[in-house]
Amino acid sequence: MNPKIKEETFFMKGVAMKKIFFVTVAMVLFATMSFAGPFVPTALELSCAEVVQYDFDGSVVDITFDVVGKPARMYLVINTQLANADKPVDLQNGHMGWHFVSKIDTTVYVSAPFSAETGLGQTTYWDGYGNENNIGVMVKNDEAVAPGTYEYYLWGYDNVNPRTKACEFIPVGFMWEGHFTKIQETGEDGLPLDNPLLAGGISTLGCRMDPDGNQWLPTRTLVKWTLGDDADDIAQVQTCDISAVYPPTPEYSEGQQRLDFGPTQIDPTDFSKMYWIEMNHEAQTGALVKFTFVEGGTAERVEDWGGIGVCEWPSAYHKIGGNRIEGIGTDGDYFYMCSPGQWPLSYQYEWIWMADYDAEKVGEGRWLITDAYEPTNPDPTFINAMVKSMSCNPVFPKTQMIGGGESCFHEMLDHTRLIAGLTETFDVLWENNNGDIHLDRHWDPDGEDPWICNAKNPINENGGRTASHMVDDNFFMIAFVSFHGRDSFTVSTQDGSGVCYGSFADDASDDNIRKAGGILCDSGSAFDGMYVADSHPGGGSWSSGINQNGNANWVPFDSCRGIITSETGVEDEAAAAFSVAQNTPNPFNPTTTISYTLANAGDVTVDIYNVAGQKVDTLVNDFQTKGPQSIVWDASGFSAGVYFYTIKTSDFSKTMKMMLLK
Repeated sequence: MNPKIKEETFFMKGVAMKKIFFVTVAMVLFATMSFAGPFVPTALELSCAEVVQYDFDGSVVDITFDVVGKPARMYLVINTQLANADKPVDLQNGHMGWHFVSKIDTTVYVSAPFSAETGLGQTTYWDGYGNENNIGVMVKNDEAVAPGTYEYYLWGYDNVNPRTKACEFIPVGFMWEGHFTKIQETGEDGLPLDNPLLAGGISTLGCRMDPDGNQWLPTRTLVKWTLGDDADDIAQVQTCDISAVYPPTPEYSEGQQRLDFGPTQIDPTDFSKMYWIEMNHEAQTGALVKFTFVEGGTAERVEDWGGIGVCEWPSAYHKIGGNRIEGIGTDGDYFYMCSPGQWPLSYQYEWIWMADYDAEKVGEGRWLITDAYEPTNPDPTFINAMVKSMSCNPVFPKTQMIGGGESCFHEMLDHTRLIAGLTETFDVLWENNNGDIHLDRHWDPDGEDPWICNAKNPINENGGRTASHMVDDNFFMIAFVSFHGRDSFTVSTQDGSGVCYGSFADDASDDNIRKAGGILCDSGSAFDGMYVADSHPGGGSWSSGINQNGNANWVPFDSCRGIITSETGVEDEAAAAFSVAQNTPNPFNPTTTISYTLANAGDVTVDIYNVAGQKVDTLVNDFQTKGPQSIVWDASGFSAGVYFYTIKTSDFSKTMKMMLLK
């Protein structure tokens, strides 16, 4: 295989898969007379070899992977895998040293994109060299990386099929308020939901219009929606009115006592409760409050819960409408709240707070935006550029969270030592100060006012504003962008290095327009994917455009992980700890036993696929203990032929072939 083709987009070898769409219920939607039914997506699932042996001798090594459910535009990412004592401390690297990493592994290679149809046993490859990847320009390093052990990841999304409507009425991203609505992926028992919950609040700017220009749902309403319900049936939306608590008010005037609600967060252990940051415009303060969600009624404040005072803002900007940009998130154990800055040199109040569910503050700290500007340019138009809409998105395994501004600023924080009492603030694992080219709006050194990350004018093709930042379960950061032509999102690696800008199959405009934010679902359910607004046709007011296109649409993505190593015995050790036996009997009719051994206790899935790569049955989707396991597959209802079974854990995945005779 010629290594030069890694710079090109190419189709992987594999078996093409027929797409099957299930429609189980047909009904008439209001006056539109269009037929609709439950939202039943076919997820994209990637799996790859857990261990790849490689001598790091300059040859090309094949990496085997499977693509199930949907075709994918894919990327290969390779990171170091160092002992904790060997990981870099306070390293400034990347372009002009604006990228910072500390106490984490770093990215050494990002591939060019390649396309993969559905199918099992496909391959991509690596030649052992690292590279620098910014905005899709790969520069190969002069020397191969040192022999050893590296983590590799495959990340991909469906760029072939148009987005699928998940809910007509509830917006997941509108203007800079994309974090008003979130997806609850686990149930009140802490286990993953088969049907995740879309929950949040609808503000004045987040209204969704019907074809006649009327609002689908009232503003100042709390909403819940079960993914999988009929996307066009407004009766399935659970609503709770908060207009009586926070009534709409005219434009702020001095001395006016005005309260308003900010982004919402459903209680992960009690879905009848919701939290949000309440903003007092006269006092210029915010507090975290708790309410009971009364379906079809009015929200009721939980008076015996001690509300948390979380933020102050000395800027008059917040008095005149810029009041919905605070952030809130939870990992199930703690709240994370933030108050972003509008003019970072004038007002020093860009803070993150952390609190437990008993309303006790655990810790607080500053985030990066005060330092994220070009100090050599004296023009306050650029130095005091708008920086807002920080996203608080805690991610598994409950020790890390992402933060970001409306433009290129973003960072990953860790609270492990804060909780242990060893520090008084969060540890910064990585941050992109002035964009490090990726996400920087003025990276071109020959352009007007270069290296001003969030310059207001001109808005050009060099980069776009970000509306929200999310992280998947393999720690890829996905940021949704506006003003970047057809592109709707970007992807960064586990150390913040840029992977790509991405467009959906039905992105309809090359114009520099504001699109919207987005949220992720990545819990292992069929609903995993990116949830975004409609495609934007371009033209007209970007504000009205978002209001008209602020519903929830689904685009699948996935990622998988393995290791590449020159060390001998690693594959044998992994196989000894995690192993999958050949099913017995094989061939079989109609039952067979599938046996496997787990290295650690955890969530396990056992899925059956046909030769086209379509999932036809799920035997296990549950938490299992360490050690030997077995399950019987009864294939009485299936036709004769070749099938595959895949056993997947959080660390390993293995696929085996079997034969059903009739």
